[in-house]
Amino acid sequence: MKNSIAIFLICILAGCGSKQQAVQVRTENTQVKALLQGVWTETSDENSPVMQFTDDTVNYINNDIAQQTFKVFNDTLYTYGLQTNAYPIIDVNESKLTLMMPGGETVYLQKKVMSQVEAENFESDYKESPQDITVKEVIKKDKVVTLKGKSYHGYVFINPTSIKVLRPGISDLGLEIENYSFDNIIHICVYQGKNAIYSKDIKKEMFNDIVPPEFLQYSILHDIDFQGVDQDEFLFLANVGIPDNGLSYQVQLRVSQTGEMTFHTNNSN
Repeated sequence: MKNSIAIFLICILAGCGSKQQAVQVRTENTQVKALLQGVWTETSDENSPVMQFTDDTVNYINNDIAQQTFKVFNDTLYTYGLQTNAYPIIDVNESKLTLMMPGGETVYLQKKVMSQVEAENFESDYKESPQDITVKEVIKKDKVVTLKGKSYHGYVFINPTSIKVLRPGISDLGLEIENYSFDNIIHICVYQGKNAIYSKDIKKEMFNDIVPPEFLQYSILHDIDFQGVDQDEFLFLANVGIPDNGLSYQVQLRVSQTGEMTFHTNNSN
């Protein structure tokens, strides 16, 4: 009998806990979210669009800034990407929007008045889409070196991809955004005459053990050069770096005659 009572009490407590958790689930402010839909510009310049809210997505009107999803809870706008950002909404109506930035600054925006056709054309012009890699050409480089009377022809093919690499940034207005660049896969090969001695695709992930992970996360594989031959090893120099900030790692790839590759670097530039 006591065991039955104990089990009964546990069930009741468990049920209460479930109800409390259900009460704590946040409900999105759909009214404010509906007001946000559309294109917003700076109040001082209606011809400079800042962002566009479409359904659950916010687009920052820049080809180098990634789209993010967003939600509105109470009177705060939340955007989601590499990190979650919160912007208190000071005021909003059908034509005006006032946001507070993380640093305490206030941003005043106004909604751009457009017809449905103009809005659709605007969205297609700025909508983020996968990179059309057929537009970007493969870059080919080659070099011939001689060692002990033998000539070696090294080739490098830089292949653009649609692999998007995100990195945090801040817009001119103080919005916490995510810039992005597209990574490369670089094919290297060495020939002696018509005979292929070595051939391999090089990807950014292959530098995990030589480049710090917190740096590599925001980097792309920029370039590789064939340097030559040293003591029967083929030498390539790779550049792994974060776009737009000038920081990079120069990594030497040494390939033995048996095809074994090793990575060597001293520090970042």
